[in-house]
Amino acid sequence: MKRDELLEELGSLARAQAERAVGEPDVDELLRPFDAATQARMAARLLPLVQPEASSGGATTAVAPTAAQRRPRRARPRRGLLVAAPALAAAVVLLWFVRPRSDVSLPAYALELRGGQLVERGAAADAVLRVGRDDVVSAVLRPARAVNGAVAVRVFIDGNALPDRPAHSVETSADGAVRVSGMGPALAAIAPGRHRLQFAVGRPGSLPDALPSSLAAGVQLLDHVVERLSP
Repeated sequence: MKRDELLEELGSLARAQAERAVGEPDVDELLRPFDAATQARMAARLLPLVQPEASSGGATTAVAPTAAQRRPRRARPRRGLLVAAPALAAAVVLLWFVRPRSDVSLPAYALELRGGQLVERGAAADAVLRVGRDDVVSAVLRPARAVNGAVAVRVFIDGNALPDRPAHSVETSADGAVRVSGMGPALAAIAPGRHRLQFAVGRPGSLPDALPSSLAAGVQLLDHVVERLSP
C-alpha cells in the first residue's frame, strides 16, 4: 500500500468518528485510543512500509580486509622455549669448554724409558740405555697436564720410522699419557753401537714420516741415546 492510500484510510477513520459525535466534538472521544481491531488493521498496513526501510538502513556492506589485516600473525614464542633458552645457552657454553678439541696445542711431554740394562739404579734420565738381544723395552710419554682430544706418537731410530705394528704397540690414556711397548725386537735388530731413539708426539695427521724433516706446528720431538750391545 502506498503512503497516500494510508493517509486516506486514516482520514476516513477520523471522519467516521466525527460523524458519530453529536454536537460539539468530545475531547475524550478524540483522545480515546483506537480499539484492537483498528490497531491491527493499521499495523498490517504500516509494517510493509517500515520493514523495507529498516532492512535497507540496517544492511551492512562487506569491507575488503586491508593488507595489514591479511598479513599472517607472527607466531608468538612459546613460554616453554623462553624458559629453556637460558639452559640451552649454558649447555652450549659448557660444551665449548669441555669438549675435546684437536686444535688446541699439546702441553709439554716428558719421556721415560723402561727396560734394557741401566748400569745403576737411580741413574739420570738422560743416561744411556743399553739394550741386549732379548731385552724388553718400553717408553712412557707423560704430558705436563691433562690433554683433550686425540694424541698420536711415531717412533724413530736414527731418523727412520719403525713399523707401527706388530713391531710395537701404542696405548693412550684418558689424560693423554702414551705408553709404547714392544720395542725390544726393533732395537735388537740394529747394529751394535749407539743410536738415537726418537719419539714424535702430536695430533693425528701431523707427524712426519722420517727425520730430520721440518716438524708441523705443535709436534714435539723427544729422544734418548740407546746403545745396542754386542751379541
